[in-house]
Amino acid sequence: MQRVLNITKQNLLLIGISTVGVRWVTGLIGFVLGFGGFLLALAVGGGTVYATGGINALSIAAIAFAAFLFFASVVIASVISSYTSIAYHTCLYIWARDVEKAQAAGQSFQVAAPAPLAAVLG
Repeated sequence: MQRVLNITKQNLLLIGISTVGVRWVTGLIGFVLGFGGFLLALAVGGGTVYATGGINALSIAAIAFAAFLFFASVVIASVISSYTSIAYHTCLYIWARDVEKAQAAGQSFQVAAPAPLAAVLG
């Protein structure tokens, strides 16, 4: 924890802005997939209930399948969000570690960010 505090205090990166950006992107992905899954589930469940003319065994099965579709889309959104966040923070940590090593060795040149992080930061 002390090392994380030191990295943050040394302001090696614009940690706050980039973290907010990653949270915004992962939140947007989660919302789009979750809302898309909800609309798909509503269309499947509601359409089947309407097509069968009311509540019966087929309608109940369709509603259960629609619920499965919705929760599957939420799980997929969660996995994508978690993966994106973990990959970002891992690259950030690797870059901060490399900068610390360069500073400890007395090097004056800038350390390049890892490729995925460099692509995001421009």
